[in-house]
Amino acid sequence: MRVLMGLMVMAVALVASADENAVKYRQHTMSAVGGHMKAVVAIVKGEVNHKDDLAVHASSLAGLSGIAPGLFGDDAKGGDALPKIWSEPDAFKQRLDAFRSAAVDFEAAVGSDDPAKLGPALGALGKACKSCHDNFKKE
Repeated sequence: MRVLMGLMVMAVALVASADENAVKYRQHTMSAVGGHMKAVVAIVKGEVNHKDDLAVHASSLAGLSGIAPGLFGDDAKGGDALPKIWSEPDAFKQRLDAFRSAAVDFEAAVGSDDPAKLGPALGALGKACKSCHDNFKKE
């Protein structure tokens, strides 16, 4: 009986650990999104002279936007994510779709070398990020 009880405790601990790891992975990945966004803004504002890096950041944001939906599985509940991510999946999916679309559009704007496209595309990307944070992330 003690062996069975010990196995059950270990199983619960492994599930909790898996959930904690999923939350941490999500947070690390979304922090990477934030880091790329901050770098992009610094470049666009002329705070740093790394214009040649803009395409790398844009590509990274587009790539990360593609994996974002997989970061919010049932195993990743908790952390700074509000529970309504899982109770309102359609609304959350719309925000993730908007992020994906805006990130891909931003990457295209950077690739176009048309400065007139850059500002609006970055603005739309920032708006998509803010919309999700305002509605689905704890402060």
